Amino acid sequence: MAVIGVLREPSPPTWWQANRHKVYGTAGLLIGYMIGSHFPGATDQ
Repeated sequence: MAVIGVLREPSPPTWWQANRHKVYGTAGLLIGYMIGSHFPGATDQ
């Protein structure tokens, strides 16, 4: 019966662990948009 304590469910992930990919994805899109739209000649190739 002592093994039941080890088999309990893990703690739920924190907000950062659950939404990290969304934060990085949004930041990457924003940075790419800023580079593509605000640097002269970036889209005129």
